[in-house]
Amino acid sequence: MGTTNHGTQTIVYQYFLEATAENWGKRFLDIHPTGIYSGCRVEITGNTSLQLGQMVVEIRDATNQVCIRTSALATISDATLDSGSISSATPYLVLRWVHTASAANYLEVHAIASLSARLQYDLVIGKMTFTGGALTGFDYADRSHPRTPGVELRVEPLTGASMNLLVRGGRYPTGNTNYPVQETQIGPFVAPAAPYSRIDLVYMAGGAPAILQGTPAVSPVAPNYVGRSVLAEVRVVNGDTSLSWDRITDVRPSLWPSAVPDGSTISYDLNGKLSIVNRVQVVPKWNVTVCNANNYTLPTQFVTPIAEFSIPSFGSFCGTAHAVQNMWLFNNSIRFRMTVNSIGATVKTLKLFAVDNWVYIYIDGVEVYRYVGIIFQWDSPVASIPLNFTNGDHIVDMVFADQGGAAYLDIVGDIVDGTTVLFKA
Repeated sequence: MGTTNHGTQTIVYQYFLEATAENWGKRFLDIHPTGIYSGCRVEITGNTSLQLGQMVVEIRDATNQVCIRTSALATISDATLDSGSISSATPYLVLRWVHTASAANYLEVHAIASLSARLQYDLVIGKMTFTGGALTGFDYADRSHPRTPGVELRVEPLTGASMNLLVRGGRYPTGNTNYPVQETQIGPFVAPAAPYSRIDLVYMAGGAPAILQGTPAVSPVAPNYVGRSVLAEVRVVNGDTSLSWDRITDVRPSLWPSAVPDGSTISYDLNGKLSIVNRVQVVPKWNVTVCNANNYTLPTQFVTPIAEFSIPSFGSFCGTAHAVQNMWLFNNSIRFRMTVNSIGATVKTLKLFAVDNWVYIYIDGVEVYRYVGIIFQWDSPVASIPLNFTNGDHIVDMVFADQGGAAYLDIVGDIVDGTTVLFKA
């Protein structure tokens, strides 16, 4: 046994220590995650009144932690709140508990003005919403869910016979955002025809749980997980009228996501999907779409191409239809498209030297420049075209249309520099 008290230790429970409620309250301090484990849903009963449903919470103050369960609805109004009022001035409802040496040491309900006004150990129920001063809704986005894999986003059966399931609340991070997930029902799951069974997936689609139905079979297999953050596999059998614990296989990952791209070679696009960011590994290129028409001016018109291919860009494009070189320019409409990622707000400049006949330039479908006519000027540019990029991904389109005779397009400029603007495959 150790006889030296390293670090001024407090032992709970220590030998011969009395089993008081106060000492028991220290047992799970900083060990068991606090939060609203279940219930505590809001039902609006009037312009300035509501009811809190039965709840199970784990809550603490600086020195003690307890589990509290309610067995009846709690009526909340200005008269019953421990502080604040049912109004837009104090819209956030929080639970608070402070240890006192008393049997009547109950949970408190406070209305506060903002999340920054909460105390360190407050549990957030959610935010009241008002229309014309009347309480009309409730938002659970900032709810204090327990940060524990045992409960967070767990799929479980409902009380009573049901083909729906319950997904517990929590938070689901992706590469470019963090979604608050409210406790919600999903379903109904539909039983397959005899004699088959089926394995369905419950997975996160953006910030909400969704169902991917499997293929019915005598010995079914689960659908492919690729591209999905799967919470559970659910086995559905012919003749089912309810789903129980034995039909649910919990497959929640321990990390969300298991690996986070660093943005240098692999990143996320605007839809939150993985995308390759190419610096030196892949030469920047224009994706070229050629259409058998000579009057297109919009990127969206290129839906019936006669040819599609890619050409290296190095941030520039030069082409001519003299003799047999680049004959696809001649008397056609061509769209040159490149996807880039801007690190912060950046301005890149293109230099136009020659065009015959039309050229239009777009960023994310918005026209930023046009030149309609015939001009050749080799010693200095006809125009300097600024490309103003905001932070993030962008699509650059150059639409060229030739009216026959000759075809020229000479544009020079470093769009991709590998530092502030990156090429995206």
